[in-house]
Amino acid sequence: MIQRIQSIFLLLAALACLGTAAFRVELMQETYTWLMPAVLGVLGLVALGALVSIFLYKDRQQQLKMTTILQYVAILGVLAAFGGLYLAGTLMEVPSNLQATGLLLLPVFAYVFIRIARGYVKKDIALVRSMDRLR
Repeated sequence: MIQRIQSIFLLLAALACLGTAAFRVELMQETYTWLMPAVLGVLGLVALGALVSIFLYKDRQQQLKMTTILQYVAILGVLAAFGGLYLAGTLMEVPSNLQATGLLLLPVFAYVFIRIARGYVKKDIALVRSMDRLR
């Protein structure tokens, strides 16, 4: 399970999503109190899905489907974080505000890690198919 490289990328994606909880944007919590829990909920779902996907190593097709779904949910998390910062008016302060920067960058990193993991799952599927042809 951990010996495959996509497991490492899925674990990094889960850690990036869980790390978002450390970055709280104060202005977003004051004006839109529902938005921060929504962003954390979506990213928590991505983290849980990535951890579940690690243990689907025996069924590569199912793992591919799961990582594809996780990609779309991760995009939803990125858009929710970006939209939340835009609605709160703190988007222009992102370069100088470490919390806002972390809230924006970690979901993007999680998406990139999931995308890389999906590519490696596809490579595994292609490798198994080529080995089956040789038999």
